[in-house]
Amino acid sequence: MKRSLLHIIFILIGCNLLFAQDPQFSQPYANPIYLNPAFTGETFLNRASMTYRNQWSAIENGFSSYIATFDHNAKKIHSGFGGYVLYDQSGLNGYRTTGLNLSYAYDAMFTRWSGLKLGASVGYSLLNYNANDLLFADQIIRDGAPTSIENNIRDHTSYLDLGAGVLYYNTFLWAGFSASHLNQANLSLTGQVERLPIKYSFLGGAVLWKKKGQWGKELSSFNLVVHYKFQAKWNQLDLGIYYNFQPLLLGVWYRGIPLLNSDYQNYGNNESIVFLIGIDFKDKLRVAYSYDITISKLTMSSGGSSEISVIYEWPGNSKKARLRRIACPKF
Repeated sequence: MKRSLLHIIFILIGCNLLFAQDPQFSQPYANPIYLNPAFTGETFLNRASMTYRNQWSAIENGFSSYIATFDHNAKKIHSGFGGYVLYDQSGLNGYRTTGLNLSYAYDAMFTRWSGLKLGASVGYSLLNYNANDLLFADQIIRDGAPTSIENNIRDHTSYLDLGAGVLYYNTFLWAGFSASHLNQANLSLTGQVERLPIKYSFLGGAVLWKKKGQWGKELSSFNLVVHYKFQAKWNQLDLGIYYNFQPLLLGVWYRGIPLLNSDYQNYGNNESIVFLIGIDFKDKLRVAYSYDITISKLTMSSGGSSEISVIYEWPGNSKKARLRRIACPKF
């Protein structure tokens, strides 16, 4: 009975948010080029990452997201090149999106350790679902007919996706803005017009305390981070802190906007508290796990959300090539 009730809640919420919210991750800096294309090539290294997220695990066929990224810093031409593959499945009917995105960023350096990065991205996505699992109105009218006579409903569509971003950085703080889905692609599966709304994101953070060792390597630090985004009527504020003491990193995020109700059925805009732990293996391989404790009206009956990331970086020819010019967290 409880699980059936959760399915009803999930469907009611999911139908309202289906075209208004992108997949999101609780370890945003594990996949920074998904967060903002201006992060492309933000280290002096080649970097590859993979992240898996299982949201609301107690709800059958909830949300599952996979993302794999790669980016490269071309230091001589002040540029970064990268891309990612994203797979996201939502809901009981296999509603899923598969996309490939390529990104580029130009680094307009003010000094060796500060500058302005300008980024752009272009992607192509396929959206589809299991049409056989749906029940249409004409089937109900015809006493539960096994198939629908609707002939204007497709089981898939594809679209081009454009984005852009800007990022200011130095060794102690960063601030940026990005806009996704600039071309507002039509996602309709019925021959009508269902535009994908533009998503706007503002992010920033600061290093409140840092201790360095040989070659300027960071031994420990304490970071404060903030991320605000909105898309159509949906908005969200993420506030987080990170404490890094090599080789471990601990993080806590709050997701939501206190004292502000969302525009969807008067649900409070308080989503979750996120706890994160990561380990850094000699500045090359990093692994992190995070768990979201649901604090919305869905409560922990949802089962919470789990996420795991693996990041691998391979350096250039010197130890200095391992230094990060942008002070953002590693997960």
